[in-house]
Amino acid sequence: AGATGPTGPTGAAGTAGATGATGPTGPTGATGATGATGGTGIPDILATINSDEQATTTDGPLAFSGAAVNSGTSIIHVSGDAVTTITQVGVYHAHFHGAVSADAGTSTPAVLTMQLDLNSATIPGATAVQTFDDTGQETTIAFTMPFQVTTVPSRLEVISSSAGFTFTNISLTVIRLGS
Repeated sequence: AGATGPTGPTGAAGTAGATGATGPTGPTGATGATGATGGTGIPDILATINSDEQATTTDGPLAFSGAAVNSGTSIIHVSGDAVTTITQVGVYHAHFHGAVSADAGTSTPAVLTMQLDLNSATIPGATAVQTFDDTGQETTIAFTMPFQVTTVPSRLEVISSSAGFTFTNISLTVIRLGS
């Protein structure tokens, strides 16, 4: 027998074979940690009102006589008080609305600015300005603004810039939007 000859060229690739059977399912992994408990779905809300006539004072707050709606524990108001207390940090939304007139004897034109103060500092954007051309002139004044509370307890008040005006049918609604 003679010597082995050189190796010949590699042949063409054959067709792929059939896919094999799926292997068995692996064991179930460990259960994850339990998530935080969800909220009740009802936000904390306070809607306080006062239908009585109320004279303004310079840099003085308006008082609210009762709560039309009060749900939750983070927003507290005592009937007849000007202060609404917030007891939980978070993001809130406030809406103020009231009917107002310039009193007889008030020099006109007269400008009234209403503002929402948090801990004696005006919340940016929570202001409304009205100019009265005549005494006895009536109008509505309102503002709406979200704001953040970072320290508790916090004091929320609706403040009048000037004396010489009378409010009636005022309302303040405060809603806690979240953390």
